[in-house]
Amino acid sequence: MRKFKIRLGKVLVAFSVVLLLISFSFQLETGKSNTIEIANLNSENDPNIYVTTVDGSAPDPVKETEETTEKPGKDKDTKDVTNENPTGSGGNKSSRPSSSSEENTPSKTATETTPTIDSTNATLRSTIENTYGITVKYGSETNGYSVGGYQTVPIKSSAEIYSALTALSNNLTLYPTNFFQEMRSGGLPLTLLLIQKYSSGNITGITERTKNGITISIAIDFPFEDSFNHETFHYMEHYINLKGGAFVNWNSYNPSDFTYGSFDSKYVYDITFSENSYFVNSYAQTYEYEDRASTFEFMMASSKISPLNTGKPIWVKARVMCETIDYYFNTVTSGNREYWERYVI
Repeated sequence: MRKFKIRLGKVLVAFSVVLLLISFSFQLETGKSNTIEIANLNSENDPNIYVTTVDGSAPDPVKETEETTEKPGKDKDTKDVTNENPTGSGGNKSSRPSSSSEENTPSKTATETTPTIDSTNATLRSTIENTYGITVKYGSETNGYSVGGYQTVPIKSSAEIYSALTALSNNLTLYPTNFFQEMRSGGLPLTLLLIQKYSSGNITGITERTKNGITISIAIDFPFEDSFNHETFHYMEHYINLKGGAFVNWNSYNPSDFTYGSFDSKYVYDITFSENSYFVNSYAQTYEYEDRASTFEFMMASSKISPLNTGKPIWVKARVMCETIDYYFNTVTSGNREYWERYVI
């Protein structure tokens, strides 16, 4: 009898050990499954996953913690993961408890009727191109563009692209109807590149003439309207030159002791703030064509500067520019007062 009890005891002990091993194995498998699921949801190698970090750096790898391994079925765990994926476009939704199948089904109507910022940008760009006859590029479309020995950095933010396109659209309305279409038809089509910045941080924009027309690149890190109007006058002057025009007497409107490329602060408005200034800023003293483009920038400004008072040296330059534009552009007539003429004529 004693031998039977010993054998029975051994059997019971062995059976208990087997049960413990099975239970322990099941817990390990359950914890492992949950950890893998969370890691996949945060994988930076998966293009469907969007992880937001505080400083914009690469996300830290997901670590196995007690909370993720010991509480695989808690709503708290799955809620934390989905907060890191605010777009809802990635991840394994089966890990998230649902009270109905409708909760896991995205609204088709909302998806179809609510435009994304990228589609809004595309529509705005298309409207600009069709209305004004110019080509606009931004984002990855400007990758690798270099000009004058300077590299460019593309805009990555869709919101910043929208802001630049909106500023462009508003600014274009200040020019005469078909003004840009005329230059396109006259043999100088315009391609406008919206970029973040150049490899040299102090450059705001560059105008380049190529065999295919004019390419203007503008760094949106600087005030857009000033840069656009400045570069647009370079574009206008290329068109005037193409039609045989030139500002042959320009130097006669400067002080007799001045030569472009030299800098004399006593003639510069944004240093002296004198209405008798000859140059709106120091940059206008580099070359005569930069003088004209800088002057045009101030002519297009929302408020008037005192050197644009009648008869002053900068007003005389602005008047010559207005008359030259009137002569060479069919879309500009002396009978209409254009936006840039409101302080001059």
